[in-house]
Amino acid sequence: ATDSPGRDRNPIQNITALGDIGRLKLSNRIVMRIEVERNRPPSHLLREASFNLYRTKRWMAVDARFEPLTPVSDGRTWDLAAGRIGSYLEISTRLQKGAGVLSLPLGAVRIENLPAERLERNSFGAVRVHGGPGVVRYRVLCGPGAARDASPGPGDRLLPPSEASAVRQIVDRLGLNAVNPVEAAKRLNDFFQRDFTYSLDLEGSGWGQTPVENFLTRSRRGHCELFATAAVLILRAAGIPARYASGYLMHEFSRLEGAYIVRARHGHAWVLAYIDGAWRDVDPTPASWPQHEQAAAPLMEPLYDLVRWAGFRISRWRWMEREGGIPGWAIWLAVPLGVLV
Repeated sequence: ATDSPGRDRNPIQNITALGDIGRLKLSNRIVMRIEVERNRPPSHLLREASFNLYRTKRWMAVDARFEPLTPVSDGRTWDLAAGRIGSYLEISTRLQKGAGVLSLPLGAVRIENLPAERLERNSFGAVRVHGGPGVVRYRVLCGPGAARDASPGPGDRLLPPSEASAVRQIVDRLGLNAVNPVEAAKRLNDFFQRDFTYSLDLEGSGWGQTPVENFLTRSRRGHCELFATAAVLILRAAGIPARYASGYLMHEFSRLEGAYIVRARHGHAWVLAYIDGAWRDVDPTPASWPQHEQAAAPLMEPLYDLVRWAGFRISRWRWMEREGGIPGWAIWLAVPLGVLV
């Protein structure tokens, strides 16, 4: 069955450390299954949390208190933002003891078919659920230009003194102060794609250097946490408000299931940059990183996935039976099928 992502990390907390996502990349567990409209997702980045303050290898969400959302009359529909709906996706996952943080694209407008006692949202876009069932399958409606994040504040422009010199050197080298924010983000992305390499190892600091300084000036290799952290600080040094975002990348499509499957190792970090009056996803990590991680997958992974898929179907049928969607006897018909598979 789909495992609970909360088993390895707790994005409900307003703090994350460099290396937290790296530990997720050691696991091949499936944490979500996602069906998309006409196989065209509104975004491949599914965010769980955003952070604005970086200090000593840690990102924190400062002044990001959670506020309750009011459901629509059916108790299963939750409006997140005003906006025109253009696409949707269906997400199946587990909630650990009925609670967890939802994975949502930046343009999420509404959540449907999510029974819960309470949903809360903070000003940095994180949405958490309490009192939900163990297995959920909710629909996310998305729209262009939809925003549920607070406008930039002073914390979205801060540079830690220990990294200021290294990131300003990159700003000067790329001429980011002399171009508009769209071009600045493009130049920064091109810089990382061209001159840096992806690595599953999170290297330590060099002598007298912070991890970001070492990444930018010496090693030029690392995984998404370093790329995202460095990019946030560089954009801020160029005068562009930016935040650190964490969640998952949706890219692995399963022909067996007819859906995207998201594994723990697909945990990802990227940048939210405030460009042309809106928060926008900017992903500076080299685009080849999923292929690097797939190469490290176990040879028996297809067999494991087959067993997981059978378990997921049985769990889903059991939940539908409790909801009154199918008769109880139908579940037992699935057991011989699972054994046969």
